[in-house]
Amino acid sequence: MERTGSNGELIMIAAPHKMGKTPLGLSLFSLGFMHWGENIHWISPKMKKSEVKDMLVRHLSIKIFGDYENSQIRREFILQFMEVFDIEKKIIEFHSEDNICSFFSQFAQPNSANLPDYIIIDDFKNLIQNNSSNINSRIVELKKIANDLTIKIIVLYECNFPNNMGEKFDYSNIKLDFDCELVDSLCFLYRPEYYRIPFYPNGESTLGDASFLVYKNNQLMCEYLMKYDPLNFRFY
Repeated sequence: MERTGSNGELIMIAAPHKMGKTPLGLSLFSLGFMHWGENIHWISPKMKKSEVKDMLVRHLSIKIFGDYENSQIRREFILQFMEVFDIEKKIIEFHSEDNICSFFSQFAQPNSANLPDYIIIDDFKNLIQNNSSNINSRIVELKKIANDLTIKIIVLYECNFPNNMGEKFDYSNIKLDFDCELVDSLCFLYRPEYYRIPFYPNGESTLGDASFLVYKNNQLMCEYLMKYDPLNFRFY
């Protein structure tokens, strides 16, 4: 995650239900404030703030100590560590799409002191009515906000992949319920074991393997290979 130039950007990360969008988003969230020094906010329509913090405690415990230990002493240390970055105020619970407008109103002026570098919106589809015209109009609104405030907005979006995708992601097989040209970057998260594909053609295991693919103007720009840790809900 790097700030490039002075323009805002709308980034869509799409994947099916339970592919790992929220753990990936929280991995980016923790990396943003911990390693890159970014002012980053998390908007959650489906998870309570306490649930988000519990997942972050796992992420940060592994980053700091190398493993996760469910002890009160370690939890208190991690929570105090999170206080240094003012994380409590940067996790926002939302339950209706109208709240998004009120949230962004506090950043009415570009370059304001509290303007975040990044905002991650979890489960965006849950905030809006499920029809393509409304989805497209909300995407246009978010892109305008990103450009007006010169910030980056990352949207986690649930979509379906074909059941016959195979061990590799196939963009030509994807059908989306929104206009993909409206977003600046369209990203996909893919894990072959999600479709019960245990091995690659060469016999190697797919266990824990994940791909993060970035498209612009319908062209693949880059692909990142990752590992998924389901026990601790994180990518690395």
